Amino acid sequence: MAANVGGRISFGAKVNTGGDVRVTGSIAGRRENATSDNYSGYLQLATTTSGGTVTERMRIDSTGNIQFNQNSVISRNTSDGSDSGWLTLAGGGGGGGSGLDNTRGGWINVIGAEANGTFGFTGVDISMGNGTTPKFVVRNASGTNSLELDSAGALTMGVTNTNVGASTLCWDGSGLSIWGGCTSLAKYKKGVSDLSIGLDTIRQLRPVEFDWNHDLIGAEGHDLGFIAEEVEAVNPLLAEHGGDGGALSGVKYNLMTSLLTKGVQELDANIASQSAVLEDLSFRIDELESAIASQNQDFTPSSDSINNNLVFTAVTSMFKDVFNIVWEQGMLKVANIVTDKITAKEITTDKICVGITCVTEQELKALLQQAGTPTSQGSSGSSETPSPTTTPEITPEPNGE
Repeated sequence: MAANVGGRISFGAKVNTGGDVRVTGSIAGRRENATSDNYSGYLQLATTTSGGTVTERMRIDSTGNIQFNQNSVISRNTSDGSDSGWLTLAGGGGGGGSGLDNTRGGWINVIGAEANGTFGFTGVDISMGNGTTPKFVVRNASGTNSLELDSAGALTMGVTNTNVGASTLCWDGSGLSIWGGCTSLAKYKKGVSDLSIGLDTIRQLRPVEFDWNHDLIGAEGHDLGFIAEEVEAVNPLLAEHGGDGGALSGVKYNLMTSLLTKGVQELDANIASQSAVLEDLSFRIDELESAIASQNQDFTPSSDSINNNLVFTAVTSMFKDVFNIVWEQGMLKVANIVTDKITAKEITTDKICVGITCVTEQELKALLQQAGTPTSQGSSGSSETPSPTTTPEITPEPNGE
């Protein structure tokens, strides 16, 4: 009695023009053991390489397990030998492998094996859908969904596991994908400088709300965000270029916080500057109120008057510092006046300009003398006899003088 004995069918073929025949493959049925009256057997399939010998390529044993090249094993039995729908892939010679279980309510359970038929650690369940909704789902040993991928391409991580859901999936411009928090470590960066864009860029962005185009993207529903083409036109740094050949693919929503932070900082600086101006004006108002209060203390019913000198001084001081308007010796001095019409009994000026043509006092007198019109001297009403003179030459002056 011996193992590995039985019958074999060999297949051959002519291999040359001389008619030589060589064995190209065989099928054999042999005993698995040498035990008396035990006829458990296996089916062996063998092939031949050119110049080689007939070599076993696949074996089906008496329990239905399949072995390839005398190493990898596919088994449908558990470690205790019971038939429960397991499919085991293990290395030959007791090497490690993995197993598949299709008896867990429509789920395929994938586990690891430390040795043939001995499973070393708990596996994960994988589902390809529930019969009506095509979906790829992976759940852990406790039955919690860890990952879902639906037919529209939507990927969800940590459906009910808040620990996983608190993290993100980051895909940066360099093509580096990071499962977990997007890194901000300094060692991964170079050429660091302050952000050059801020509030002015934010003003140009157009937030929108919209409905997803289900025919093109598979998503549905009303949503909000930006238009990628518009964002790129404002500043390409804010756009995502993950398409073929660096084509526009979206907006860097996860990096917008940097731009928003810069905008808030600029707003804060503007508010601080305005606060300083308001504080200065408030101080001047306090001074004015103090002056008025001081005058009120000097007010007596018998005099029926109030000294307004200090009040007037405070007001004129504020006009000088804030509006550049000066009261001096009964005259109001203003740097520049823009008006449609001036009505006055008398206007004193060094030069009269109409359009771009200006004349001085002497030039105006010469014109009047030439026309035979007497000129007046001030407000006395006296006149002087015109004397022969040459016609003055009046040259238009440049704008603004």
